[in-house]
This record gives sequence, C-alpha cells and structure tokens, in this order.
Amino acid sequence: MSTITALDPSRRREGRIELYVDGKHVTTVSLDIIERLALRVGTSFEPVAEAVAREAAVLATYDRAVTMLAFRARARSELRRSLIRKGEPAEQVEAALERL
Repeated sequence: MSTITALDPSRRREGRIELYVDGKHVTTVSLDIIERLALRVGTSFEPVAEAVAREAAVLATYDRAVTMLAFRARARSELRRSLIRKGEPAEQVEAALERL
C-alpha cells in the first residue's frame, strides 16, 4: 500500500507543495488541493491517486497560463489557443481558464 510520506514546500515555486509517496516525489500540488482531497502524511495514497493526478495536471496548466499572462495580457480565446498549441489538453485548459 502506498503511503504519503511528505508534503514539503517547493523550492522552485512559491505557494506549491511537493508530494512524496513512499519517499519518492510524485507531483506538485497547491494548498487548496491538499485541503480539498484531505492529503495528510501517513495516509494511503491509492484512493486519491487519480484525483491528485487530475488536479496536478490542471494546476500545471493554470501555472503555465499565469506565466503567459505575466508576459503580456491576452484575451481568453487567445490564451486558450496558445495553451492548446503548446500541447495542453483542452479539458485542463478550460479548467485553468475558469479558475483565472
């Protein structure tokens, strides 16, 4: 059984948390993901693995969108096209745009 072994602040991205399972880095999440999925050190990872993967993918798309917007303002449609052109899945792009 896989167990969450650490939730450490990311050194590279402020406001992000590195998730470790059985001592190995799995993904980067945000505090709201940790709270929403009730991620805690010592708990089983298997029941939430798919949800964590999905949420982390949307978060990565969101972070990419924010980085793009930091360079210059873009219309929603332009940002959507750019993210999809860069290889982000459409469903993740929509979720990220809704959050923005």
